[in-house]
This record gives sequence, structure tokens and C-alpha cells, in this order.
Amino acid sequence: SSDEEIKKLKKDLDKKIEEAKKLIEEANKKAKEELEKQAKDEKDKNLNQDLSKKLDELLKLQKENKEKKEEKKSQDKKWDELLKADDKNILNQFDLNKMKKQEEQQDKNEVKDEKEFAVFQVDKNF
Repeated sequence: SSDEEIKKLKKDLDKKIEEAKKLIEEANKKAKEELEKQAKDEKDKNLNQDLSKKLDELLKLQKENKEKKEEKKSQDKKWDELLKADDKNILNQFDLNKMKKQEEQQDKNEVKDEKEFAVFQVDKNF
């Protein structure tokens, strides 16, 4: 009977050892999964930080680009205004020259008319 008890105890012990092995395997598997999950989470976190930095850089570059465009637009507007003013000045200058020429021509005509009148008066008197 003690032989049977020993066999039964050994069988129970073997069963408990198998159960313990399974529990250890399961615990190892879960620990491995947890480590993999942590590694993945860390990798994702680093990727997100990189993406966030790159997004910030992109937004900064876009802002700088917009500012440069606005500055260029402002410069272009100033140049346009200067050129318009210059064009206006040239036109005014042209108009002034034209008016001076007209006045000179008118003066010449008046002098010519006066001379002709004087000649006419002289002719009439003789």
C-alpha cells in the first residue's frame, strides 16, 4: 500500500510540476509581451516626438515663408508706388515742357503778328 501511495504522490507531484511549468511559461510569455508592448510604446512615443518636432519646424518654416511673401508683397507695392510717382513726375515734366513750347510758340506768333502789324502800319503810312 505504501508503494501505491508513493506512486500516487509521485503522480500528483508530476502533475503539480507540469502545472507549475505551464504557469511559468505563461508568466514568461506575458512578461515578454509586456516588454514588447513597452518597447513598441517607447518607439511610438519617440516617433511622435520626432513627428511633433518636424511639424513644429514645418509650421515655423511656413510662417517664415508667409512673412517673406508679405514682405516681398510690401516691397513690390512700394516699388509700384515709386514707379507710379516717377511715371507721374515724367508725365508732369512732359506736360510742363509741352506747355512751355506752346507758350514760346504763342509768344513767337504774337511777335510775328506785332511785326506784321508794324509793317502794315508802316506800309499804310507811306
